[in-house]
Amino acid sequence: MNFDFVTDSRFKDLILRDYKELKVCLDNKSSKAVLILSGSIIEASLVEYFLQKLPAGKTEEDLLKMTLGPLIDLAETEGLLTNTDKKLASVIQDYRNLIHPGRQIRKSEKYDFETATIANSLVTIILNAISSKQQASTFFTAQEIIDKLKNDWSFRTIYSKVILKLKHTERNKLFDLLLFYEMKDKEKWDAFMSEGIIPQYEVHNLYDIKPLVADLKPLLQPDIILGKINELVTEIQKGDRLKAFALFNFLHEDIDKLPNGEQEMIAIYFLSTFSSVLEKCNELSSEKTYSTIGKYITTADGINAFNEFTVFCIVHFEKKSISYEMDVYEQAFNSLQDNQKDEVRLAANDFMFKKGHPPTNVMEGFVDGAIQRGILSMPTLTTA
Repeated sequence: MNFDFVTDSRFKDLILRDYKELKVCLDNKSSKAVLILSGSIIEASLVEYFLQKLPAGKTEEDLLKMTLGPLIDLAETEGLLTNTDKKLASVIQDYRNLIHPGRQIRKSEKYDFETATIANSLVTIILNAISSKQQASTFFTAQEIIDKLKNDWSFRTIYSKVILKLKHTERNKLFDLLLFYEMKDKEKWDAFMSEGIIPQYEVHNLYDIKPLVADLKPLLQPDIILGKINELVTEIQKGDRLKAFALFNFLHEDIDKLPNGEQEMIAIYFLSTFSSVLEKCNELSSEKTYSTIGKYITTADGINAFNEFTVFCIVHFEKKSISYEMDVYEQAFNSLQDNQKDEVRLAANDFMFKKGHPPTNVMEGFVDGAIQRGILSMPTLTTA
């Protein structure tokens, strides 16, 4: 049996292991083991198939919770198995429970080697059905998706549906390609330009990338997401600032998968780099790059970093044309816990009003904006 049609490595390893064991048990006429392994192989193969091609109304979590009976029903509904195939496959369903001796005694279930041979044949029938269906399906490649996005703006309206037809390996490639174009886009920012002659940048016609990633992320395997977040940590500590920023922009909602210390390290790093990307607050606001940063702050060091971020904003958010800048600050501030917000408010008021009213540009900039958004309230000033 060729298992090339199984693309998810997690399931492929499991199915290959059980299939090899099935053949050994069949040679040894170990009937009970053959029946149990047959059910396991069929169940794993069906789950893997539907994870590659999610049925309408089903999520990955739904599929991972499904047992053999409902999976067989779904396989018929989706046209993977014929009604005859379904009836044959259902024969094996009850034998999955042979692993429970109490049920076997209670139900007086009996089996023999002939039954086990039938189960083995069912495995072949169903695996062949899945293989044929996979070969007949029209799967896209990651590069084809990118080409369509670059050349056909209306393709975005069906993008979320089309990526359901990508194999897991192609979904991973698509994430990497989107990351590449995100870096191409952000490398034009002053913060990420190298000194010297300004290079000629390729026009790639791929913009507004983050929403594309938001649709893709739920379809990626958890270990892929975790691997990318760990890559973010590595880039921060000893890698590329541009790549670190692009990864953070894509994955800041998922950083809670890391240990607390690494979560806060990432938050402190990007609070400190805000000064270099200040001029791009319109994009930071629309992409909500800083909208979760506060939830990763858990220690006094983190609060101090947020207070320094606040002081920078107070000083540099001048005049009245700062709606994008205040959007970014508000998003970051609102991600803090309530008690942390109070600490930041006190520190901000102390910085601004300890010597009376701050300068006019600060009053007309950060102070008015923060009061209008409910971030600050005007303190009562007393005179000595």
